[in-house]
Amino acid sequence: RYFLTRKRYLNFQYNGSTQVPSIENLQAVVNNTNPLSISVGNPKLKQGYSHSLRIYYNSSSFKENKTSYTYFSLNASNTNNSVANNTFTINDEESLAKMNALLKEYGDYELTMDESRGIRFSQPMNLNGRWSLNFAGGHSFFVPVIKCNLNLGLNYTYNRMPSFYESFKNVSNSHNMSAKVTL
Repeated sequence: RYFLTRKRYLNFQYNGSTQVPSIENLQAVVNNTNPLSISVGNPKLKQGYSHSLRIYYNSSSFKENKTSYTYFSLNASNTNNSVANNTFTINDEESLAKMNALLKEYGDYELTMDESRGIRFSQPMNLNGRWSLNFAGGHSFFVPVIKCNLNLGLNYTYNRMPSFYESFKNVSNSHNMSAKVTL
């Protein structure tokens, strides 16, 4: 924390953390409880590691029971080896061979084209490229006419999530924005 003045400061935080794959994701067991959606775990999964950085600014003022403050926060995080699903649909001999090759690693489980056409198959895998960014800011000030503080706030979040579908890398980008006004 770095104080610019007695009532204004900057705060910097770094955090590193690990994400261990779930036992369901690690188990080398074929899950065919839903015959139209077969999945198998992946014992080769690595644990994920996240880096996150936060920068926070705060300024406050207290005068005759009339307070005001301003804050800004910027958060960024990146995850290496995040767990994502590799999903594809069995619709031809090539996709059937791919699924059967993956299933053979985990036992004598093999399907024919007649019994597998249209089945969705998924297996967890490690992917890089998962990250998020968040900005939040706000200002509060005293409004003499109503003898209350008016609080204004803005929040924006961006998430990037990679996955595999039908043998193609897919990246999902989501944006979320919100504003608030309170008395």
